[in-house]
Amino acid sequence: MPELYPARAEAEMIPKLALYKFATTVLRVALPVMGGARAHNLAVFDPLAGQPVLVASEHNAGIDPVVVDQSIYRHAKRPVHELAKRELFEFPPLGWLISSLGAIPVDRNMGTGLTGPSKQRADEIIAGNGILLNFITGTRIKSFDRSKVKKTVGRLGLEHGAAIVPASIAGNDKRLKLPRAVVFGEVINPRLNHDVGSAQYEIELKDLMDTICDQIIAGHKDALAYLAE
Repeated sequence: MPELYPARAEAEMIPKLALYKFATTVLRVALPVMGGARAHNLAVFDPLAGQPVLVASEHNAGIDPVVVDQSIYRHAKRPVHELAKRELFEFPPLGWLISSLGAIPVDRNMGTGLTGPSKQRADEIIAGNGILLNFITGTRIKSFDRSKVKKTVGRLGLEHGAAIVPASIAGNDKRLKLPRAVVFGEVINPRLNHDVGSAQYEIELKDLMDTICDQIIAGHKDALAYLAE
């Protein structure tokens, strides 16, 4: 897919870029000590350099945002923004920290989950060729369940025509337990469709979400196999 938007500096995309890079340095040491995380098929990000990317991931442990974020950043050298549940921002010190690192609050009880400033910020990140991470079940669940999947990432993909990369994660489902394995799926390129609510839009949205879920389920089996090696 050709580059859709003019590139923006990293400093414009991450509120506290120096803090983000410091955290990355600390995690590069801490993650192996904690048990390690292995990422597979990161090469899918190579042809997406300079393009907006939506990462659609399953979520079964509290450490997942760190594992996915750091796996991508180490390989692609691109900061990762995350859609995070609004409740995390209600404790001011934590809210300040994750906001500074590029997280965007999402109200999981509000339709698409993205409204007002949060939707505007997500649009800015995509328009600035950023990487936006979305845990598509909206919260941690032990076993991936299609019925729990939110359609936010699909709607953003159709609205912007941005590439979508599914991500599957396996490992101990305790909150901060390692090791973990993450497998990135093949790139999905949605067709632009702004006709929200039309029959064709709903068909394309359903097909897109089914494709994402199929890849996550298949990738989860691969992630389990990698952990067993």
